[in-house]
Amino acid sequence: MNLQQAMSYVRQALPDFDDHAGSAALCAKALSPTIDVFDFASYIVTVLEKHDDRRTRAIFGLLENFLAQGSPDLRDWVASAIEALQGLCAWRRQGTCAFATLLGRQTRILWDRLDIIRRASSELDLSDCSVFEAEILTWRFARERSRSLAAA
Repeated sequence: MNLQQAMSYVRQALPDFDDHAGSAALCAKALSPTIDVFDFASYIVTVLEKHDDRRTRAIFGLLENFLAQGSPDLRDWVASAIEALQGLCAWRRQGTCAFATLLGRQTRILWDRLDIIRRASSELDLSDCSVFEAEILTWRFARERSRSLAAA
């Protein structure tokens, strides 16, 4: 499945998503058929807060399917959506543990790896670096960390 097919499938499977995303989705739809990962993450949090377990499980089922059968672009989109979701959950009352029972095998692996990188990179002191140096150091850190995780 490619990215465009997946975006169409998400809109069919979650017809209320575009209503939730509001004007951001309308602007994005005019420019690109790709759903904004932050809008999607926000939608997931809203569904969770409404205690709609069936819909929440369906969303994570979609993500699991996209990771297992998707193109590289689609898997990148899912990774960005999971990262955005982790960022949103860090500021929410329920935290990231609210999704622990909903993650499938592939999304669990992705979630854990992103979480490891997030926790470890927060220990870096980049205050005396230029923006360019900080970006390079962060990229090298993430690359080395992902290599060690892949080896494990």
